[in-house]
Amino acid sequence: MRGWSVWLLMLTLVGCVSLGLAQPGGPGGSGGTGGQNLPGVKTFQATVSGIHDGIGWSVDLIAELDYETDPGGLISGGKNHVRLVDFKTTSDPEALEFEITKLEMKIGGNEITQWPPSNPADKKDITKYFPVRFTSAKFAHASAVNIVIKATFKVRRVTIINSPWSGEFEISATRTVTAHNVALNWQTTVDDQGLSQTHPNSYPKQAQFAGSNQRPILANMKHQVDMPNPTTATAGNITQSWMTKTTFLVPNTHGWPQGLWDSQTGTITLSDMLAARAAGVAAGWPRANMALVMGCFSDQPLGGTLVGTPEFANFGTHGVLWSLSYARTVPNAESSNRPTRPTSALYIEAVRLMADGYFADQIPGQSEVVSGSTYTRNIWYDADSDEGSWIPINLSLFGDPNQRLKHVYMNATERMFVYPNNNKSLWYLVVEPGNYRGN
Repeated sequence: MRGWSVWLLMLTLVGCVSLGLAQPGGPGGSGGTGGQNLPGVKTFQATVSGIHDGIGWSVDLIAELDYETDPGGLISGGKNHVRLVDFKTTSDPEALEFEITKLEMKIGGNEITQWPPSNPADKKDITKYFPVRFTSAKFAHASAVNIVIKATFKVRRVTIINSPWSGEFEISATRTVTAHNVALNWQTTVDDQGLSQTHPNSYPKQAQFAGSNQRPILANMKHQVDMPNPTTATAGNITQSWMTKTTFLVPNTHGWPQGLWDSQTGTITLSDMLAARAAGVAAGWPRANMALVMGCFSDQPLGGTLVGTPEFANFGTHGVLWSLSYARTVPNAESSNRPTRPTSALYIEAVRLMADGYFADQIPGQSEVVSGSTYTRNIWYDADSDEGSWIPINLSLFGDPNQRLKHVYMNATERMFVYPNNNKSLWYLVVEPGNYRGN
């Protein structure tokens, strides 16, 4: 039977000297070496030169951004990192002393005010500037995001006692990427037998109501919602036109152990989805971040397959596919307790919780499904006596419990440090172990 379920990363320098930063706090927030071994790492830098008291000097400012697609220059999800790698100086024919007076970072025109170290004495020491993790969903889909690191500094001669400092110089390293936030949302128009239904509480109408209320929330999360007409989606246009570039899979349809239905009875198999995602990644689209699927029997097969598939789930990068499911995740125990809200409420609430900054593992409980208050499966119902029997089935989670759709990713350690202060809505996080902070 095809029914339904829900499922859901002060410098004194002579000659040529480089101060490379071994930065802790890459993905996961512990360890890391300035972005080594991370996918999609792009280096960006700038050079400035001048003359002071007849002595030539040059400065290179070098930074990195990870998880940028190649080709494409796209970023997606809540695990993108910017890090300062090096402030490299040269002078000739004699030594100059260089002093950094200020370091600044801007992402998409927003100053990262929490980036400078908390201790004023550390603000001239570039080893005290830790990576900044941020989410693409701060920015509208397809918008250009300028990432700028700027250093202000001055120089003076070291061979002359009390040599005066020069005026201040500036150098800025900039990289421009494109935010890619795409939700794939379609709805079924038939019941599990392939027949049209018009009653408001029928599964097709509930699926359509869920989708029509999810889409405005998704738009508010800076996601483009693909599918011009979500009730006429075909398997062909889903896999060939839309699945390749989606970063959030959120259909309301029917499912079976091998895949999903389109708006009618056309089948979209697991292999179809994986092939489409592989083609999309090869073409330069980002990997998917999350999924929330309303489709029977889809939980274990889809979750188990897609979570372990790099083209879809993107382990270790911007995010991990996660899923909330009900269907065969608890015993089919009938209940005489009448549900207190319609099926669609669950799916709308789950997306709203994502918009509010909740983590994946918080959504099942927060959505109140554990109480059985949402209609799941109607075993029988007698309109005259207003009596019936239902099977309430809880939400399940597959994948990373820390994943989020709109806000910056935080692992368990970071959550323990930041979350007690109710900072769940952060769009960036300075990944300094023991002093995590953001805005």
